[in-house]
Amino acid sequence: MTIAPRSYYGPRLREALTRDPSAPSAGFVYFIGSVDAARVKIGHSAQPFARLSHLRASSPIPLQILGVLAGVDGLEAELHQTFSSERVHGEWFSITGRVAQVIRDAFTLATGKAA
Repeated sequence: MTIAPRSYYGPRLREALTRDPSAPSAGFVYFIGSVDAARVKIGHSAQPFARLSHLRASSPIPLQILGVLAGVDGLEAELHQTFSSERVHGEWFSITGRVAQVIRDAFTLATGKAA
C-alpha cells in the first residue's frame, strides 16, 4: 500500500515510509501511548515490546504500541524536531492531527491496511 507523504514529513520519515518493512533495520522508532490520554512517546528501541513493558510498569495510564517504523538513522530526532510544538515533556507528545497522521501511516505500512 502506498502512503502519500505530507508536506511536513522530513526526508528520514519519507525514507522510513517507503522502505520494505521486511528489510533489516537498526531497531525501530516506536509510538507508545494512550489514545484516551492523547499522549504518545516517540522513541527508539531494538525491542519495542520490551520497552512497552518497561513503560507500563511506571505509567498511571494504560499504554499500547500505536505504531512502529523501521529505524532509519536520525528518524527519532527528526520526528522530535518536527513535532516540537506538540511536545509535552521529554519524548512525550500530544496526539494532534499531524502526530496522529504519522501514527496512522506507520500502522498502514506495518499492516497493509488503512488506519
